[in-house]
Amino acid sequence: MSSVLLTRELAREAVELVLPSIELLLKNRGKRQAFHLVILDPTVRPWNGTFDEAILYEHSLYRESWDKDYGAVARSKALQTWRDGQGLPNILHHELAPASLQRGDAEAWSSFNWYGLTVAGSGVQRWFDFLIGGWVALACQMLARDEAEAVRNDPDRSEY
Repeated sequence: MSSVLLTRELAREAVELVLPSIELLLKNRGKRQAFHLVILDPTVRPWNGTFDEAILYEHSLYRESWDKDYGAVARSKALQTWRDGQGLPNILHHELAPASLQRGDAEAWSSFNWYGLTVAGSGVQRWFDFLIGGWVALACQMLARDEAEAVRNDPDRSEY
């Protein structure tokens, strides 16, 4: 199973769309410029696929400056949201349901979820990781909405 509208290419386009804002935030407010982003396919859930199959797109920034594996941390944050099957941002696990945390989970929260679409980031302050995830998630959803409109307006297509 995979999203018919949110493809890997569209996820990459969403990241490129907000990348100038991400870079500006990292430069002006981030405690470092290292960053990694993970976007999950909203149609791949624990009951119909593996977490690796759920990873739709990943993007790294300033990897040469990393002092730890921010990719592994971002994937751990995304996994915390993915495995609950409800798509809850992992701040809820950390703050309201800490008993659900498992060995190996990232200690920091910051996964963002918008109607099943999870985006997790790691590298700077967790609230900025969360903000960047939100920017990217909303860009993905609205680009997917634009794709849906293109399908709707195509007289040769009656379905996705």
